[in-house]
Amino acid sequence: MAYLAYLTTRPSEEIVEFFKTREGVASADCLIVASAELKLELLRQLISSLQLSPLGQKRLAVIEQAELLTEAMQNTLLKTIEEPPARLILVLQASAPEKLLPTVRSRLHFLEERPKHAQPADLADSADFDLAERLAKAENRDEVAQLVNQAIELRYQQLFERPSKQLTEELELLQRAQTKLKLRANYKLVIDWLLLRLAGS
Repeated sequence: MAYLAYLTTRPSEEIVEFFKTREGVASADCLIVASAELKLELLRQLISSLQLSPLGQKRLAVIEQAELLTEAMQNTLLKTIEEPPARLILVLQASAPEKLLPTVRSRLHFLEERPKHAQPADLADSADFDLAERLAKAENRDEVAQLVNQAIELRYQQLFERPSKQLTEELELLQRAQTKLKLRANYKLVIDWLLLRLAGS
């Protein structure tokens, strides 16, 4: 599985717990850096240090308030975002993601907030939620988007309860489908694309 660079609005503590659970990152390999304390030279030193092997299997680096990074600093991060070092998980935490450079934003995988108050009914009856069957009956883009959003919420709930590689892969496929729908792709083609890949995950 390729490790991506992520963008999220989640608090740093939640990011760390998420990746400890999901990827088995050890506490000693978790690094949180505040953008407000970074200068360009310090950022370059940080990037160099991230090339080193972690103590455990993976390293997690979280850059807080990434929207405060200067344009030069964001451009310096680009190569690391595009090609994260092996065994590195890089997360840019931002309260205002829209303030990041478009070239940076477009290369980040958005890690959405976990739904906090979802009830079983909100998650389309949880275990009884047959996504393929419901998508086959969908009659328009909005209905497909709603089903995909519900499936994403359900996968998040399942992932926090019992992390697994399959759930992670399914979640990433659903998020890609969500992006395609937001970009106004043909919803029927998105359904076909999604179901084909979910069947093989």
